[in-house]
Amino acid sequence: MGLNASVVGSLKKGPWTELDRDALAKTAAEVDKGWLSECPTIDMKRHFIAKRFPIKQKNKMRLIDDFSICGVNSTVGLPERLRVESVDQVVAILLAMLQSGRALRKLPLTGRTFDLKAAYKQFGVNVEEADRLKIAIKAGPDEVKYYNVLALPFGATGSVVAFLRVAAALAFIGTKGLLVCWSSFFDDFKAVTPERLAENTQFYVEALFRLLGIDYAAEGEKAPPFGKVFRSLGLQFDLNCAGEGSFSLGHTTTRRNELLEHISAMLSDETGLASTKELERLHGRLVWFNSFVFGRTLKAAVAIVSKYSRASSSRVMVQGALKDALAVLQDELAKDEPLVITEATTRTWTVYTDGAYEPDGSIKASVGAVLVDEEGLVVECFGLELQDSLKEDFLKDSKHPIYELEVFPVLLALRIWQQRLNNCQVVFYLDNDAARSGLIRADGSTRLTKAMIGQFVNLEKTLRILPWFARVPSASNPADDASRLNFQTPWLIGVPRPAIVLPAQLSQSGIF
Repeated sequence: MGLNASVVGSLKKGPWTELDRDALAKTAAEVDKGWLSECPTIDMKRHFIAKRFPIKQKNKMRLIDDFSICGVNSTVGLPERLRVESVDQVVAILLAMLQSGRALRKLPLTGRTFDLKAAYKQFGVNVEEADRLKIAIKAGPDEVKYYNVLALPFGATGSVVAFLRVAAALAFIGTKGLLVCWSSFFDDFKAVTPERLAENTQFYVEALFRLLGIDYAAEGEKAPPFGKVFRSLGLQFDLNCAGEGSFSLGHTTTRRNELLEHISAMLSDETGLASTKELERLHGRLVWFNSFVFGRTLKAAVAIVSKYSRASSSRVMVQGALKDALAVLQDELAKDEPLVITEATTRTWTVYTDGAYEPDGSIKASVGAVLVDEEGLVVECFGLELQDSLKEDFLKDSKHPIYELEVFPVLLALRIWQQRLNNCQVVFYLDNDAARSGLIRADGSTRLTKAMIGQFVNLEKTLRILPWFARVPSASNPADDASRLNFQTPWLIGVPRPAIVLPAQLSQSGIF
């Protein structure tokens, strides 16, 4: 009862605006569609009253039903994890098509997105819950109206669960029953097909929707034809080179320009200040954008934006680290290129690395690495002792530079084996948690590791490798012996070792 009173009280106290008037009109339209019905009487003890409020999104207004404020969302939980198929699923489908044989590979591929209309509202709430769920909306100065909830409300956790199950069922029926190659991300269904089958595929999908009573966008900009270039969620697939074994995935020009304008406005603001709310909004958009930018060159800059968005004050100065991070983001976004995905992307290499520093031993500072192919066979390895002059560079940052020496062979391995690793997935195994963590963060904790990891990240982007960093216990690390120049272990005997000459100074290697 207390939560309900709080919801009603907050609505009555708020100012009556033009946006509220539009929200009330849109709510009346939902009543006409059968999604809501007017509730003349309310029981504050028995009913759960959600707060409906409008928010402005670019050129449109969206209604939000807050079912958290009344406690309803706290009653919903799942023992399993919901799976939402993002663009990764489409990429996997396209790669499978490219690998399925010469005949299919030569067929021009096309794709498109099918969009459901008012997705949540197409599905009803069961009678018992509809009887208890109510929505309150501001209807004038000091006035509130109440409505019965008849369709899945936008803002309720239970709606997400219910709709995703329906979407998964639709995707399964289309895949299993009609052999459609597609995936679903909430109300977006992305399908790919050979060009000569595009018309048939569209007929099957639309017939499935009609047969099951699913309302979808049948015309307009949300109903494009199948094409070699198609869009989804601000991303663009380009299948023009599919016949040569590759395709690209990148951001739309509109999405990139929006971010660039946002960042430019922050950098050029005469006050030199930025609100933490704006930084938080920018961070959220950057995280999504960065998910589909090859390499991790944006990672460190995005982390800095995140840090300042959580500042205790409402506004922060755009200077120092924040200004530098925004400048890096502006530069990188301006030259961002689509991801080019090839059949080689499915190939996986494994690299074990190790560094050793034993100032009292016969070998004082050394590094090693072992390259393993998909069959589990050792292809090449190296083990190198650092010259005194090079070792001194490592000692400038630390008296016991094992952290730096664990990062160094990872960069060396990528440089030395770049022709093999190009465009592939690579799993790097390290036995040092600090080094592994730094490589995952794309940022080091010392001057030297920052420089080395920065070079690794740039080379990673240039070579278009997809790295994964995992831990291996020292006793199980095949590179442990290589780093100590012991090549007589069973897995290293007879393994080719490339001729490598380490520079006398780090500056000669381009690290500084």
